[in-house]
Amino acid sequence: MILWGHLESHDETAARYRYTEQKPDDSPDPEAGVLVVPADDWTAFSMEGRADTPAGALRIARKATAERDENGTWPDRVCWFSC
Repeated sequence: MILWGHLESHDETAARYRYTEQKPDDSPDPEAGVLVVPADDWTAFSMEGRADTPAGALRIARKATAERDENGTWPDRVCWFSC
């Protein structure tokens, strides 16, 4: 499983990432969308315009926030891999 987050925008309140899971057969990801990560509480992440949140979005939100905390800026790309 490979999860991706590509930074679309950010401001003082949140970062927005284009979220997708790369499928082994390269088929479209039905859970893809815009992941919103609040700057002050990453655990309050959500998917823009949706009530559901894919399980993998948690991993991207957590990793993006950890990199931001370490480097001072939101990362342009976030990847999470599991075999």
